[in-house]
Amino acid sequence: MGLFDRFRRRSTGGPAAVRARLEGAMAKRRLRGWNPPLENINTLVASGGPRLLARSRELVVTNGYAANACEAFAANLVGDGIKPSSLIGDADLRDRVQRLWLAWTDEADADGLTDFYGLQAMVAREMFVAGECFVRALLHKSAADRTSPFPGQIYPATSVMGVPSAVKPLSTATRTWNSAT
Repeated sequence: MGLFDRFRRRSTGGPAAVRARLEGAMAKRRLRGWNPPLENINTLVASGGPRLLARSRELVVTNGYAANACEAFAANLVGDGIKPSSLIGDADLRDRVQRLWLAWTDEADADGLTDFYGLQAMVAREMFVAGECFVRALLHKSAADRTSPFPGQIYPATSVMGVPSAVKPLSTATRTWNSAT
């Protein structure tokens, strides 16, 4: 037995000893006063969510650190935009799909404020601030003035107060769109 062996902690073994070694599960002096509630996360969000969301929105507007963190999150998540590339084998079809995609990205915003990549950045910022964001694809009956019949529209989580009674869960709408070539 060496000189320092007397000072080493002796292992007591067993799963209970392993569990107690986790710092977050210990009840030592530092953590004795920390007794978090054992409520469901949905209950906590329902009770304090609106106030937390208002505070987080205000921080992003008034605090430079929070604004920079939001912009860094959006820049790291989206960058210049998530740009898909087609794996279609036929070169003519691949070029046609690429041209249609590029034409649609310019008109992707139903409000006409930005393009598809700007929408991605707006969704990333809203996700950072509120944790969620809703995007609605609008189906236009007339595609004469647009390249795409379905531009997107972004709604912050605070503007959606529930599912309208006319919307059935998991229902989908399909529409065929033929481009003029």
